[in-house]
Amino acid sequence: MQQQGNCQNIGLMFIYNTTFHIDRECYNDFVAWLRDVYIPVTVRHGALSEPRLARIIVDEKEKGENVALQFFVARLEDLSRWYSAHGDALSQELRDKFGRRVVGFSTIMEHIEV
Repeated sequence: MQQQGNCQNIGLMFIYNTTFHIDRECYNDFVAWLRDVYIPVTVRHGALSEPRLARIIVDEKEKGENVALQFFVARLEDLSRWYSAHGDALSQELRDKFGRRVVGFSTIMEHIEV
């Protein structure tokens, strides 16, 4: 490991997180689509790995369900290449299939070892 000042430079890893809000009526279909289409296509590309899907716990008064889908990616350039190769098309397929019943936003986070 390289030493930079008092900090050690460990291998950086990024988390690509997408949070989705889903109408309850299509929740099961959407999660099935993530498992059957989105996740396999993404992992097969090779840049993103270790998919994790979690339901976000919210007040039951919400009119839908929320999930977060995360992947690990070693370099931001790899994420950009994946998005150009598959991400844009998958986003369009999601819009075509679910329309306004599913909305989401993505964030990129830097993983910090604890």
